[in-house]
Amino acid sequence: MGKGRLYHLSVATVAALLCGGGFAIAQSNGEIAGRVLDAQGQPLQGIEIKLHHPGKQGQSQASGADGNFRFQKLGLGTYSVTAAPEGYAPASCAGFRLLPGTTKQFEIRLSPAEGAQASSCTDAAAAQPSS
Repeated sequence: MGKGRLYHLSVATVAALLCGGGFAIAQSNGEIAGRVLDAQGQPLQGIEIKLHHPGKQGQSQASGADGNFRFQKLGLGTYSVTAAPEGYAPASCAGFRLLPGTTKQFEIRLSPAEGAQASSCTDAAAAQPSS
């Protein structure tokens, strides 16, 4: 094999390893996503969603105009998601395990604080591979 051809083969091999390594790292991360709705099923914007992971600092974000939220690039482990906005009964999705390359999805339904019905958090679907 010629010197120039060996060089190109080595560069291609290193590039393939680097790209493959990045893919492996991306696949080890998971996501938690969901949607916040009122008791009638209408999306709620601006609801603070808190993400808890034992031994780590918590994260929070507000739901978007469509009620959706998403926490990305999360490590493996056990998590909880909570929402406790003023005027609504609190909701908690507690103690679920996030696996490599998966997205855990929830539907949070908030009921008025003064109502008889409690807010709820439902596992929207079994964990699916992240895209």
